[in-house]
Amino acid sequence: MPIDVVRLGSLAYEPLEPGARCDSCGGTGTVAVTVVHTSPEEVRRYCEACWPTARERWEVAQEERTLDWMKRSMRAGPFVQPDKPPARSSGSRSWHDVGLFIERYLLRSDGSPGVPLTDVAQQANEIRRNAPKMNGPMPERIAAFVNKYSGTAS
Repeated sequence: MPIDVVRLGSLAYEPLEPGARCDSCGGTGTVAVTVVHTSPEEVRRYCEACWPTARERWEVAQEERTLDWMKRSMRAGPFVQPDKPPARSSGSRSWHDVGLFIERYLLRSDGSPGVPLTDVAQQANEIRRNAPKMNGPMPERIAAFVNKYSGTAS
């Protein structure tokens, strides 16, 4: 089961925009984008330095909205359901996200694979293939992961 948390496939909004302004600090050049799919869509962009904090806030807000909707649904009863919150999406070209993906979904805390080795290898190969789409060179710790696991696919 491949997992693509960094969403390197086709994106409605390209996160890596050298001329775009960061919605957090106002600096130029972004690596991540968040979208609330309303009309009009709410699009926010973030630079490399601001993205880790913005990402954490985004994830917490996602969890809070989901829990709030679930609570309202339980209280509403079977005949009246509250409207679902608007869909939200995000994407990045930040190595920070790739590192989080590896730590959260592919490896255990002791560094051993947390999913089948074929899945780890597939993801390592995908990271290598997508490296040119990312912001800057691949960090050493991610390169070490890719080098260790990319050749282990059967």
